[in-house]
Amino acid sequence: MSSIRSIDVFRAPDLKLLSSVQQHHKIINSLRWHHQHGSAPQLHALLASGSSNAIVYVHDLRSVIDDPPETPVVLTEPFRRLCGHTAKITGMAWSPHHSARLVTASYDGTAQVWDVLEEAAVSNYRGHVGYLLCVDWSPVDPDVVWTGGKDFTVQEWKVSQQEFTNPPKGEAEALRGNPAGDAVLT
Repeated sequence: MSSIRSIDVFRAPDLKLLSSVQQHHKIINSLRWHHQHGSAPQLHALLASGSSNAIVYVHDLRSVIDDPPETPVVLTEPFRRLCGHTAKITGMAWSPHHSARLVTASYDGTAQVWDVLEEAAVSNYRGHVGYLLCVDWSPVDPDVVWTGGKDFTVQEWKVSQQEFTNPPKGEAEALRGNPAGDAVLT
């Protein structure tokens, strides 16, 4: 049985293959295009991808989108590599408020906010019991993120109020519960 380990990028509307990103060695679980198309030119063609290998890769596809090649380009190196999670990536979202911020959710039970351009961890949320399934930013508050997990809760938390910056070293440390006492929506 084959699994999806590469990302093919096509041009619309003719569906010409522009590029094949061959970075992941395990199944890809989540993809997110950067939402800005003008105010930050260095970000307009970024594609974040997360897989079961617990690493988030950010690919810069400006060259193939802005100047489409005659033949498809194979990309094997990422623009940025975000390391820290200890289990598969299940979701991610670009911040609508901070140009280079990405939040990721993982089976390690944490959500991680990253500064993509700096390849740096900003904040780590550990409030769920069990693994995370989804994550998104508040569209109105730049400090608020929502996460949903195996514990059947959607939790709202503030990036600036987290005790930790980096994900825990081991999965057991991540799955301990809600030490911060943040809001739990059930």
